[in-house]
Amino acid sequence: MSQEFNFFPAAVSGSLSIDRCTFLLLAPTLSLWQSDRSDAEIVERRLQNMAKLVQSQLDTVLDGSFPQGKSSELFRHHFRTVDGIDIQFGPVMPKRNKIDDFGYLEAFGSEEDLQRGYCFQYSANSYGFRIEYNPNNTSLESVSPILQNFSNYQVSDSIRIARLDLAIDYPVQIHPELVMCQGMRKGFSAYGSKGLETLYFGSRQSKNFIRLYDKQKEQKEKFDVDIDHPLWRLELESKEAFFITDPPDHGKVFQRFSFYDGGQSCDDPWLDLIRCQAMIYGLENTLRRFPRATQSRYRKKLKQSFSFQDIESPAYIYSRDFPLKFGKLRYDILSACGFNVVDH
Repeated sequence: MSQEFNFFPAAVSGSLSIDRCTFLLLAPTLSLWQSDRSDAEIVERRLQNMAKLVQSQLDTVLDGSFPQGKSSELFRHHFRTVDGIDIQFGPVMPKRNKIDDFGYLEAFGSEEDLQRGYCFQYSANSYGFRIEYNPNNTSLESVSPILQNFSNYQVSDSIRIARLDLAIDYPVQIHPELVMCQGMRKGFSAYGSKGLETLYFGSRQSKNFIRLYDKQKEQKEKFDVDIDHPLWRLELESKEAFFITDPPDHGKVFQRFSFYDGGQSCDDPWLDLIRCQAMIYGLENTLRRFPRATQSRYRKKLKQSFSFQDIESPAYIYSRDFPLKFGKLRYDILSACGFNVVDH
């Protein structure tokens, strides 16, 4: 059985955490994009009133070193608390929907739209209030006075999660050269003084962006924190938006990963040669030198001979840890917004 589908406990256990959450609240009256100028002026006044409300109700918890209320790239007002909770509202860009219905294009599209085969329809962004925070570092209790203002205008299952960062930590040495991720069109490698240090899969603009890096080294360089054991982190930045009551299965992404052991040998000299070359150039780069049929054959052999069986697979860790972690996150968000949550 391949590593990514191994659902049996291993010698080294990994742990999952939710390191970042961005969620949106329904606030259609705070959307700046309006077709009528008089409506836009009304929204401007509403935004100013909301900014004053945030400033007054959160005055004791706002970060004094942050330029409170300033505009961001996508929102008119941006506030930040001392514990790192970002509040933004007043989206300055409209919601854009792509339409490829031929009848609609004939009736409303331009000649350019018809040739292209689609047009865009623009409307006000109903989700005009955005919260971003790290649930590991803080709860939403400090900003609850503001969030509870929205409970009268929406039901609990209308809250949208726009981004979720999931991290899996392994307290063991992992060879990034011997890691494979199937089904990702883009991949990048970052080298340091001691060789390959970080792997990236996908892009910042894609729905799923993944990186694998040496957390021990990062903590030392950024924060001068010494961790007395190896620590590698597999991090998923997911922009797959969903309603808070219906999370997607991120386990499908983690199933793409295969980890291989660089410290063992086998009876096949060709596999040993591939493993040695991979420790220098990376496993994916080494296999790309072979014809496609040969690549497929050696991928199967590698899984049989070099799968890193001493660590739990990312998919197993996700299936074990995510339901409880997300349940706590959901409870934090709903209770802070003023909803009566029975369990979590």
